[in-house]
Amino acid sequence: MAYIETKGLVFDNKIRYPDIGLKRGEVTFISGPSGCGKTTLFRLLNGTANASAGDVLVEGRSISRIEPLALRRRVLLVNQQSYLFIGTIAENFAIYYRYLEENSPKEEVMQACLQSCGLSMPLTTPVQPLSGGEQQRVFNAICLSLKRECYLWDEPTAALDEETAQAFVAVLVEQAKKNYLAMAVITHDDHLLKEYKEQTIILPAIKIL
Repeated sequence: MAYIETKGLVFDNKIRYPDIGLKRGEVTFISGPSGCGKTTLFRLLNGTANASAGDVLVEGRSISRIEPLALRRRVLLVNQQSYLFIGTIAENFAIYYRYLEENSPKEEVMQACLQSCGLSMPLTTPVQPLSGGEQQRVFNAICLSLKRECYLWDEPTAALDEETAQAFVAVLVEQAKKNYLAMAVITHDDHLLKEYKEQTIILPAIKIL
């Protein structure tokens, strides 16, 4: 059974999506031409956008019956743009966890998540001087540390070089299998699609009505 699935989903009476299912322990890649509604699909899946028809089910239950904040604690949308605050890496972890009213992780957990995202630097490092790619990796590490049931990654490798991108996606695949998570990744990277084609489901381009 899929952890999260769609039934006859339509957005704004214009975009009809194929029925999809994201299973625990798997990473699904979402591909298609620009403007076909990939990011909108993710917003529909975690309830930050409303469908004009159809439904999204989480473990068989319509998201219309799940309190929005509770849903987003289970189904996390990680935007392409990294959102970091002025301060150190550790302070950024703390801010996100404080906002979520959760206890900040231990230093060893933060370091492990950073290393999983290809970063090896002190937690006292200020984030402002970091490059765009390094900031994205810090943001990805914070999101990965949250241990949600389902992750929707919107082009998480856009600011990364090819080698780092490959390594990070390998981490996502490992985390999905190890922790029994459902994951989906939007990407335009043909190398990633080719590399993981046997382990993931590639969705067709979304049709515009």
